[in-house]
Amino acid sequence: MKTAKIVKSLSFLILITFLSLTTYSQQNFIPGYIVTLQGDTLKGSIDYRNWDENPNKIAFKQDNEPSIHKYTPLDIKSFQVSDEIYVSAIVKASVNSRIISNLSDESNLEAKVDTTFLQTLVQGDKSLYHYKNRLGINNFYIKYHNKYILLIYNVYKLHSENKIYRDKRYVGQLAFYFNNAPSIKELAPHTDYTKSSLSQLFLTYYKQNSQTTKFNKKVDNGTVEFGIVAGTTITMAEFSGGDLFDYLTRVHIPKSVNPTAGLYLNYVIPRGQGKLSIYNELIYCSYKAVAEYNSSINATRTNSELGFGYLSMNNMVRFKYPISRCFVFINGGITTGLKISETNQKIVTSTYKNTKEKALDEVRKLEFGYIGGVGLKYHRYSLEARYKRTGGSSPYVFLNSPVGQYFFVLGYRF
Repeated sequence: MKTAKIVKSLSFLILITFLSLTTYSQQNFIPGYIVTLQGDTLKGSIDYRNWDENPNKIAFKQDNEPSIHKYTPLDIKSFQVSDEIYVSAIVKASVNSRIISNLSDESNLEAKVDTTFLQTLVQGDKSLYHYKNRLGINNFYIKYHNKYILLIYNVYKLHSENKIYRDKRYVGQLAFYFNNAPSIKELAPHTDYTKSSLSQLFLTYYKQNSQTTKFNKKVDNGTVEFGIVAGTTITMAEFSGGDLFDYLTRVHIPKSVNPTAGLYLNYVIPRGQGKLSIYNELIYCSYKAVAEYNSSINATRTNSELGFGYLSMNNMVRFKYPISRCFVFINGGITTGLKISETNQKIVTSTYKNTKEKALDEVRKLEFGYIGGVGLKYHRYSLEARYKRTGGSSPYVFLNSPVGQYFFVLGYRF
């Protein structure tokens, strides 16, 4: 069957892409430095992974040396790479889930001692640090008397009352920490246990006291990319069902080749080196299904033409992976198309007369389906091959009209 061949082709294309990703292991050494336990600063390159969870080991190459050294928090004091500073620490970290469906009924905070690199959010007279552990739980710390103090926050649920409680002891800790700044103490109860909210509280302190920080990490809220795409589609329309539509179901419909173009907005999710993004696209595409059917029973010839233009919204999850100076990516998701143009006719020719009427009395205004593809990005340009499949134009339960489309598009990011 044609459909099976298409699915096999797409699966093979996806398989080749993943084999490429696993074959070419990519390192990302960029300039940085480490501070040794003796306080010496060594400049070189660090294998930067834009960590979502704090690293417990890093790879470092000193300038003019080919060898790679691995360091844990017990081996060095700190390191800096990109716009991030990490400090070695042995700290208590919460292991209580904050996901509503997994909440414990234990009001006391369960903490585990971890040896890790804390990410510096604000450094100065008053400092703030962050640690996201392997359970995905965010922990924040202040530095007091050269010790890293956990800001305590816990969410729990008393099943007997079916009520959720929040232990916000960090508010009192912050009030004590900013004891010499009454206005900041007043803001503490309105501060959420998040990177952006806590960082803003500390930066407000420095601003009100006319001080400057030694370092403050800009909160990464992700990036948004805009661009255009244009290319060609190859469409395969099929019809199957009973004899009522034999002029469509008993004929071969040639492929339709048409231009396509659109705009996209790609939201790159923070952390993870920008590998994961939500890709949204508004694109125009069209096709024609032309058929000729000769009936020996009725001695008639039926020439049918169905053509549609759609403004489609494609919503996909995209994963990209660096290979040399390029990125290979794969994406998949759903598509929704609004019909904005239509050609719908059939001409029945017999010995005595010709009649012209609609090929289908009713057609769908919306089409739904799935879409997926693979591609290559280089700087602002991208090249992609996709496959889309929808239910097609027929609203009738006794006439199936699946449509498969291959897209070959070139993209440009503004």
